[in-house]
Parts: sequence; C-alpha cells; structure tokens
Amino acid sequence: TEQADGINWELEEIRKTLPELKPHIDLTPVQQSLTEMQKLLTEMNRLLERVGNLSEKYSSKWIDWLPDFSLLVALKWIMLVLILGTAALAGWYGAAAIRGLFL
Repeated sequence: TEQADGINWELEEIRKTLPELKPHIDLTPVQQSLTEMQKLLTEMNRLLERVGNLSEKYSSKWIDWLPDFSLLVALKWIMLVLILGTAALAGWYGAAAIRGLFL
C-alpha cells in the first residue's frame, strides 16, 4: 500500500512538472494494475496466514513430545559419533596389523 501510494505521488509530481505530457500519458491502467496487484497480495498474505495456522495446529500435535531440536547440536553429535567410530576402526585395524606381525 505504501509503495502504491508512493508511486501515485511520484506520478502526480511528474504530471505537475511536465504539463505538456499530461494529455499524452494516461496512467489509469497502471494505477488499476497496481490496485489489482495490491488486492492479490493481500489475498495471498491472508491465505498464507491461514496455511501457517493450519500447519502449526496439525504439526504441533506430533512435535510436542520431541525434545527441543537444534541443528548445530545434532551436527556436533554426528561429528562426535563419526570421530569415535573412526578411532575405533583405526584401533581395531591397528591391533589386527600388530597381531599379524606376531603370527
């Protein structure tokens, strides 16, 4: 709405500044198109709000029992498991190699 008002104000200023162009330029279709776009954006925002409310209502039932989730914490745990697993495999193969030297 503010953008449309700003554009309308700028158009009026242009018309005042250049009076000789006034009869040659009809900006009514532009204003109508801006008004239509504003209506469509308002409707889309209303629909997105409704969809957001619906998804919150249905998803919160299933997610309430889960603990708080942070992607960073999950990545830290995954890295810890990978490092421990790598160390365990290295130890296992190292021990097998040492045992192979004595057999």
